[in-house]
Amino acid sequence: MGDSITEGTVVDIPSPPGTYVNPDDVVIVLETDKVSVDVRATEAGEVTEIMAEMDDIVEVGSSLYKIDTDASAPEGGSAPAPETVAAPAAAAAAPAAAAPPAAAPPAAAAPPAAAPPAAAAPPVAAPTPHGARTESRVKMSRMRQRVAVRLKEAQNTAAMLTTFQECDMGALMELRSKYKETMSFADVEKTIAMYGQKARDGNMALEDMAGGTFTISNGGVFGSLMGTPIINPPQSAILGMHATKMRPMVVDGVIVPRPMMYLALTYDHRLIDGREGVTFLKSIADKIADPGRMLLDI
Repeated sequence: MGDSITEGTVVDIPSPPGTYVNPDDVVIVLETDKVSVDVRATEAGEVTEIMAEMDDIVEVGSSLYKIDTDASAPEGGSAPAPETVAAPAAAAAAPAAAAPPAAAPPAAAAPPAAAPPAAAAPPVAAPTPHGARTESRVKMSRMRQRVAVRLKEAQNTAAMLTTFQECDMGALMELRSKYKETMSFADVEKTIAMYGQKARDGNMALEDMAGGTFTISNGGVFGSLMGTPIINPPQSAILGMHATKMRPMVVDGVIVPRPMMYLALTYDHRLIDGREGVTFLKSIADKIADPGRMLLDI
């Protein structure tokens, strides 16, 4: 694990004792302050012991499981199913040519049975008072707890300043529509989508987040029109992108509909002066409005 990580929480045990595993099979899943880590088998064998339980906190370097490498793999590559004992049939259990028991003498006629009582009506649930809410407590994941602590620390310690800028997305949208299957933009978008999926699935690795100094947050995909993103320490700035909306804009003295988006840049004013922050955001907006500026580096 990373140098800053000293412990993790057991969140899943995909291979409990009795499971036969092959090299690289996941035995235990740990959740750390940053990522989920799969603890994998280094050799083939049968898991004989798990030395931790769900939600246990284990330290880096501690033993987590034992594997019997002398155990042979079950047929078909899967663990044998537990044996089920079927109740033997009475006829099969009886000795061969055994005579059936004699019929019991007829009993005296019994009086007619009383009619069964009517089934009780199911209880009717009390109506929920108007405006009442149901509550459920869900334990925060270790990663969510760490995120909460770090972001609150950023609010308490960083001199965060947010500046806004609107940009015309028309030219960039047209360029992307024309060349979406060629140029390097497609690779960039696929890579961003890949990292987004890994984050949603909880499969982000430490190397995926190493060396980050700047974050791009795209709340626009959820419909956000404007917001003030929070810096994620030790990073120094974060760019927030928002929803693109058609708005009336004055272009060369004429009111025309244009696809516009708000950009928000939050930065640590202790490290970045206001002039640099504003000019940087304005430069981004200008390059989006006129992608040719990126080609000419202006």
